[in-house]
Amino acid sequence: MIGGLHERDRELGVISGVLDEVAAGAGRAVVVEGPAGIGKTTLLMSARDTAQGRNLAVAGARGSELELAYAWGVVRQLLEPRIRGMSRGARGRTLAGAAALAAPVVLPDGAAPADADASFGVLHGLYWLVATLAAQRPQLLVIDDMHWADSASVRFVEFLANRIDAVPALLLVGQRPGAAPAGGVLRGAPLVTSIELSPLSREATAAVVAEHSGAPVAASFAHACHGATGGNPLLIHRLAEGLRERGIGGDGDLDAEAVTRLGPYAVAGAVGATLARLGEGPLRLVDDQNRLLHSSIVP
Repeated sequence: MIGGLHERDRELGVISGVLDEVAAGAGRAVVVEGPAGIGKTTLLMSARDTAQGRNLAVAGARGSELELAYAWGVVRQLLEPRIRGMSRGARGRTLAGAAALAAPVVLPDGAAPADADASFGVLHGLYWLVATLAAQRPQLLVIDDMHWADSASVRFVEFLANRIDAVPALLLVGQRPGAAPAGGVLRGAPLVTSIELSPLSREATAAVVAEHSGAPVAASFAHACHGATGGNPLLIHRLAEGLRERGIGGDGDLDAEAVTRLGPYAVAGAVGATLARLGEGPLRLVDDQNRLLHSSIVP
């Protein structure tokens, strides 16, 4: 299957073991770190599938640069759909006691964002809301792109991670190391298991490219693809797509030479969307470079 996981057996094993512990009543937190395109999202999606197969309730959220100023945006993605999907009676029971302090966050009135105040009372209420849900059924709470989470949600994630051992839930977070504004969330916390994703090897790169081309590729070709992408899975897939579109199959040295010409162009296209978020200047620079590179590629 194109887009499948390669060389992630160890990481999948760690998450599978943690899910077993959660299903048995333990509480854990895991942070998956790595640069853009390294496969964090794919690993988190696999964890979701595994958790559903073990009858855990699964909720997910994703940080976004466009929503950084939206207080509690990530927390609301995680919890609001679950609460709003309950009957009125079940909702009242779930938001009873200390969990009632979470109601203004997960069920805000009107269209205005909830207050950004991350006081102890609000954090305490959100914790007890998660604990109440977990008492009904073990939980998997997945947050991708945590480095783009709003500050109020970051406070709660850190608060929950420090108390997760008392709740049958897995808090699973994906983030870029050191990325602003919330890079480093959970790293080094005493109850957190850290997973750092590494680039793919030359062998795995060859396997990914072969999936796209439908046939094995020469060693020299795999070496060229690995050199052009640094083993980054996203860039490998984008490069392989570009090669296939141009009828370059990876049979030998001539195809490897084509990778040397095409590689920078394909990689630049893959990161263009990310650079666009930085403003028009960087995007214009990439467009100019793409035109120069494209003119040098033999059709």
